Amino acid sequence: PWADIWYRHTAGCFLRSYLASASVASLLPCDRAELEALLSVFIIDRGLCELGRELNDLTDAIAIPIKGILDTLRVS
Repeated sequence: PWADIWYRHTAGCFLRSYLASASVASLLPCDRAELEALLSVFIIDRGLCELGRELNDLTDAIAIPIKGILDTLRVS
């Protein structure tokens, strides 16, 4: 549970700082729902790429990207 709290806190801090950047503001949708959908698609895409790497390397760490993908799908 503490890892989830830490993850959400640090991700929120990063995202707030990233969105506050003037150079990024013109590249992203202004509508909050569109921005959330775009972020969810990006997170799922990255999770699938990570999952593919873990499967190719035959590691036991496949639970990490699967959890991230499932968590994102639950929120979306």
